[in-house]
Parts: sequence; structure tokens; C-alpha cells
Amino acid sequence: MFRVKLLTLLKCAVLASSQVFRSRLQFDQTQQHLNINNEQILLIKHELDYISACIAKLKYRSKLITESITVQEQLAIAALSQGKDSSAYTIAEIIAAKENEQSCLTKQLTIMQASQLKLTQRLSLYMKHRLET
Repeated sequence: MFRVKLLTLLKCAVLASSQVFRSRLQFDQTQQHLNINNEQILLIKHELDYISACIAKLKYRSKLITESITVQEQLAIAALSQGKDSSAYTIAEIIAAKENEQSCLTKQLTIMQASQLKLTQRLSLYMKHRLET
């Protein structure tokens, strides 16, 4: 009889320690997922900072090119009014090159803004997931 009680107690102790082990394992896995999620959130934030800086730089360069084009157009008009057709033609070529550069910047800006939107959406999902766990 004593052996049966002893075996029962041992069995209960083993089951309890097994349950504690499973709970601890589950807690560790949850903690690991949270750590990975936090790392991904930080990574996305850094990427967003970088993209925001790139967007600001592209906008600034675009503004400078626009101002340069305006100045070049005024010079071309002045050259034409003075009868300097060859100078006006040279300035027109410069303007065309600046407009091509402006077009490329606009395309880059569009791509960067799309990337920013996607990253913002991913960040929102990770933040939502973090709040749910």
C-alpha cells in the first residue's frame, strides 16, 4: 500500500514537473518570437529613416534642378532676344538635360515613396502582432 502511494506521488510529481517544463518552453518560445518581432520593428524603423532621408534629398535636388531650369530658360529667352541663336540652342540643350535628370529624380522619388508605404504597412502589421502577444 505504501508503494502504491509512493508511486502515485512520484507520478504526480513527474507530471507536475513535465507541465512546468512545457509551460516554461512555451514561455521561452513566446519570448523568442517577441524578441524577433522587436528586432524586425527596429530594422523597419531604420529602413524608414533611411528612405525618409533619401526622399528629402531627392526633393531637395529636384527643387534645385527646377530652379536651375528656370534660370536657364530666362538666359535662353535673353539670348534669343539679343539674336544669339547658337547660345540659345546650347542653353536649350542644357535645359533638356536638366529636364531628363528631373524625370529620373521623379521616378526615383516615386519608387522611394512606394517603398516607404510598404515599410509603413509592414511596421503597422508587426506593431499589431506585438500588441496581440
